[in-house]
Amino acid sequence: MRRWVILLAVSAVAVLVFAGILSLIRLGTAPAAAKESLTVIEHVTHETVVDLGEKGDTVGDTLVFNNDLYDETDANQVGNTNGSCIRTAVGKL
Repeated sequence: MRRWVILLAVSAVAVLVFAGILSLIRLGTAPAAAKESLTVIEHVTHETVVDLGEKGDTVGDTLVFNNDLYDETDANQVGNTNGSCIRTAVGKL
């Protein structure tokens, strides 16, 4: 179950990154700041799976999260992430 939660969190971050890339493409040219990179580390600290429908991993189950973000040295908290993910395909990322 823990693995499933981690995979959902990673998937959520991937979707957010993909959405950001699409936004930059839509703008035509990336702003100067987009040429720099930022590395953060997410600590999975506050996540809850809401099991909807049948017991276990089923379509419609929801992951809600509010996790801490740390700098690239993993020493200082620099922010947090929060949101939700809805399971659309069982057994897939």
